[in-house]
Amino acid sequence: MILLKWLASFKIPKKTFELAKSIFEFKKEKGEIFETITQVFKRVLNILKQAGDFEICALNRDELKSEFERNLFEKLEEISSQVKKNFEAGDYKKALSLISKISLPLNDFFDNVFVMDKDERIKNLRLSLLFEVKKLFSLFGEFDKLKKRIEGSG
Repeated sequence: MILLKWLASFKIPKKTFELAKSIFEFKKEKGEIFETITQVFKRVLNILKQAGDFEICALNRDELKSEFERNLFEKLEEISSQVKKNFEAGDYKKALSLISKISLPLNDFFDNVFVMDKDERIKNLRLSLLFEVKKLFSLFGEFDKLKKRIEGSG
């Protein structure tokens, strides 16, 4: 709560404060889930950073080779609009709860798919899939840095 009191002392937009408060409360209430989603997001960022420049591809389920790619793609399609809708409505905890549903298919993807395939098209499709995950997480700001800021605050 110290972090929230500190944030409240600044003249920041109400929406920004509510977002920070919701993330803090989500972490406090669902610490293990919060930890999991921050870990998988960190893996996404690391792989995209390692990849450097790549050609972003339009994603098509039929082009995805493995069931793990397709499962991640389907879960992303299933939750994306709901996450955005809840985020825009200011229901940040609901949006976080929805985004946490991507953790299992994302972990399965990481455990079973080699992203940096020799085939350039396959590699770019896989990186594009991860880029879409990053875009969804990025609604909440820089998730990896945010986790560091609130660590130990709960």
